[in-house]
Amino acid sequence: MSRKIIALMREYNIVKWLCGDDLKRDQFRFMFDIMDKIYNSALRTMFVNPKANEATLKYVVSELTVFKSMLLIRDIDDKKEEDIVKSAKKKADRAALGLSDEEEEELVLDIV
Repeated sequence: MSRKIIALMREYNIVKWLCGDDLKRDQFRFMFDIMDKIYNSALRTMFVNPKANEATLKYVVSELTVFKSMLLIRDIDDKKEEDIVKSAKKKADRAALGLSDEEEEELVLDIV
């Protein structure tokens, strides 16, 4: 049994090394989505042609990567702003009920 577990752990480490961690998979997925968008666009013939691919890789991929990154940053900033507004609303609701942050935690702990 222990030999099987050791063999399983060796295979797991190989798979983990090949597939990478969550960050590597996320980065790979990000770049795959960009390449997929280019491949499915009108630039497909230039993208698959090795002679014309240099310009596509140099300009289109880099600019599209920056654009998609900026969109992701915008989404993150919007989510943070939404969380701040939600937190302020929750705090105002608690203040209207006469509860402080500590009292709400105590109530939650009492219920559970």
